[in-house]
Amino acid sequence: MKLSKILVFSELTSALPELCSGANTLAEETVAVVLGPRGAAEQAAQYASSVLWLGEQAQASMVEDYVPALAELAAEQVPDLILIRSTRRGKCVAGRLAVRMNAGGPPSRRWTPIPP
Repeated sequence: MKLSKILVFSELTSALPELCSGANTLAEETVAVVLGPRGAAEQAAQYASSVLWLGEQAQASMVEDYVPALAELAAEQVPDLILIRSTRRGKCVAGRLAVRMNAGGPPSRRWTPIPP
């Protein structure tokens, strides 16, 4: 049985095809959240059911600064699972997002089994 919806995020837009591919295997709907150039959001549309574009990252900002926006999108989208690329920044984002959403998750693991 597939999940209903998975939200996918990575600060590396080049990682989105891989993350979306995994999400497409696990869920009926894959929503890619893109932080970067508009072209990256348009390219992500090839792999995801839908794309939410946060715009380009501000020059003086860190990707972690976008956690409030990610939390808001997650609250609106109500995904069954959120996949975040396991990079140094991705782990920071995952940890901060888990705290904001009052959720838990092992950000240093590459995968977590989903019970049937």
